[in-house]
Amino acid sequence: IYVDNVSGSVQAVSTSGDIRLQALTAKEGDFDIESVSGDITAEISSNFGGSVAISTSSGTVSSRLNADLDSHSDSRIQGRVGAGKGRLSVSSASGDITVDNF
Repeated sequence: IYVDNVSGSVQAVSTSGDIRLQALTAKEGDFDIESVSGDITAEISSNFGGSVAISTSSGTVSSRLNADLDSHSDSRIQGRVGAGKGRLSVSSASGDITVDNF
């Protein structure tokens, strides 16, 4: 799945295959991204504000978000970015996850 330059909320689900989301621009959008088997790459606006939950069962998590973290490990990141009401939920059963600002 490939998505580029979206200004609203996004839900992307894949049972087998990679997900790449570029230029998610909503400041307080709801982003639900899930893959059973595949890598996930997401770029969200540096203006995004809200809760962040990123996890993988078998893989690694990488993020350069400027977040206040509640928990952080190689396979999980949970916390908040800014003061907004948005929600970023990214999960993979088997795959690496990368989430950054653009």
